[in-house]
Amino acid sequence: ETTGVLSVTPEENPFPEPISFLVSDAGCRLESPNLPALEYLTTEDRSATLLLKCLSDSGVHLLPEDRDADFAGIQPKLGEVEEPLCMDLSRLASTFMMASSVWNKEQGERDCIVRLSEQADYSRCEHRDAVKVFGKEKGNVVTVLKKQKGCALLPIKDSDPEMPEKMITQITPWDSISWQHEECQPLRFSHNLAVLLKDNSMIQPETLDKIETASPTFSECLEHLMYSLRLFSFG
Repeated sequence: ETTGVLSVTPEENPFPEPISFLVSDAGCRLESPNLPALEYLTTEDRSATLLLKCLSDSGVHLLPEDRDADFAGIQPKLGEVEEPLCMDLSRLASTFMMASSVWNKEQGERDCIVRLSEQADYSRCEHRDAVKVFGKEKGNVVTVLKKQKGCALLPIKDSDPEMPEKMITQITPWDSISWQHEECQPLRFSHNLAVLLKDNSMIQPETLDKIETASPTFSECLEHLMYSLRLFSFG
């Protein structure tokens, strides 16, 4: 059985630890916080929507809507960008760790940014491993831009002090741009994340095999959970 853990830390998290969900072929369940009032959500698998609704009924609200964006002072991502990204990520989840990026919120509604790290033995990875890997941003951590037309690599880290002006131009070029005049090249887009990583020799053949044989039911459960949380709009 394929399983994975998705952790979120809301801006005003009422708990001392991240809110974590265990995702499997059977559905989703709450992993933490482990509180008496929420214990019934840790023992039974539910659909992503039902689990988040039960949490909301218990006072933990993690089902944002676009109308909440004005109150939060943010611009939500377009569904035609955010939802396909959640689908892409869910298909890599059996072999990759994933994390948010500080650069995501600075982008408009048509752009999402995420970080990835391939794992040789994903079955042994824990939440603290992800915190360590993405905290230090060493090794095989890559930053990826998602647009409606596909995915592209961004040579930037969360620890960088600012995004270079040329990269900003690459992300949001104007129609009549002269790349020669701007002294930079346009980003190279691939259809999806797996193709992007393969095209750039950033994924091992055995990892591709694992992705192709991963449980579609697990991927679907994770995709629905990620998009229901609106991770890239409100995360």
